[in-house]
Amino acid sequence: MPTFSYSDQVPVASAPPNSSPGAFVTNFTSIDDLIGVDHISFNEASGGTHNQSTYQDKAVTPVPGNQVIVNAKTTSAKCELFMQRNGESAIQLSADAGNPSIGGYPNLNTQGQTFLPGGIIYKWGYVQAVSYVATVNFTTAFPNQCLSATATPVDGASRGIAEGTISRLGFIISTEKPANLVLWMAIGN
Repeated sequence: MPTFSYSDQVPVASAPPNSSPGAFVTNFTSIDDLIGVDHISFNEASGGTHNQSTYQDKAVTPVPGNQVIVNAKTTSAKCELFMQRNGESAIQLSADAGNPSIGGYPNLNTQGQTFLPGGIIYKWGYVQAVSYVATVNFTTAFPNQCLSATATPVDGASRGIAEGTISRLGFIISTEKPANLVLWMAIGN
């Protein structure tokens, strides 16, 4: 992050403003430069509005008073965004697309996964039943556990029932027809 020159001693109350014009110019230039880091500069259309938000890579603990802190923190060699309230655990707000253990960015293909802040992960896809059984093996296991799994046969007339052991790795579906295509969804953390 850039550094900025600024003198908090300018203006001095007892001195006229024209006594230190160079310091005034430096301060005003630095203020405009500083605002230009995450805002659109005052000299442009929409000046002063947010262009982006930049966060330092550090954990903020404890969170003071009744405040909410948003900060960046490096996890698994990637910098991610977190939110934390006073007395609560930090909630991860962003995810690295290359880190499937926390969901990655939403994958809107026919098979994929995404996550919600707080650690809930959704996975979905389809599988072909063979001899009345469809086995779902998650591409990436849930980090902790699969909390729920559901299945819907594509023909709509049959039922798909998740049965047996539902684990971090996958689950088994029984179908009413021997070769149903089955859509599934799983929720875990």
